[in-house]
Parts: sequence; C-alpha cells; structure tokens
Amino acid sequence: MTTGVLAEYGGQTRENEHNLMLEHYLNDMVNSLIEMNNGVGTYYDFVGLVLNGFPIEVLNNCGYTLQGVQVHYNNFLNFVQQPGGVNEMLLSCE
Repeated sequence: MTTGVLAEYGGQTRENEHNLMLEHYLNDMVNSLIEMNNGVGTYYDFVGLVLNGFPIEVLNNCGYTLQGVQVHYNNFLNFVQQPGGVNEMLLSCE
C-alpha cells in the first residue's frame, strides 16, 4: 500500500478505496509502467498487468469482467515475450 493511500484512508483500506484507486489512478499506474520501461510499449501492453492486481469485486464494481481482464493480461504476456518488450528492471520485480 502506498504512503498516499495510508495517509488518506489509514491502514485498513476497504473495497471503496480500491474502487477509487482503479477509477482515478489506472491511467497513471499504466503510464508509470510504460515510463519505467523506457517509453517502450503502449497502454494496452500494460493495462492487464495493473488490472490483474485488483480483487474481482473491485473490477466488477468498476465495470470490468474477469474475461476482459484476462484478455488484457494476455496482451501483456504477449508483449513481454517480444524481444526488447520489457526491460530487465521490470522483469526482475517480484
């Protein structure tokens, strides 16, 4: 959990806060990954990675289906397999 979330919501975040994060910060999170990847890739190459980190209840509340997230995540996996797609710094993240 990031410091901003802790400061705004405290240590016990609830589904509402995750909904807010997804609705308002999804683009920023995806764009941050592209930036970390030296500008290589598109929004659609990374959005599945971000969406995959949210609970299904939050995704459903924000209008995403599990099948739709799976399609986005498969796009990410295909991107990762391309030569030069994802830099070593991102690949080494756990």
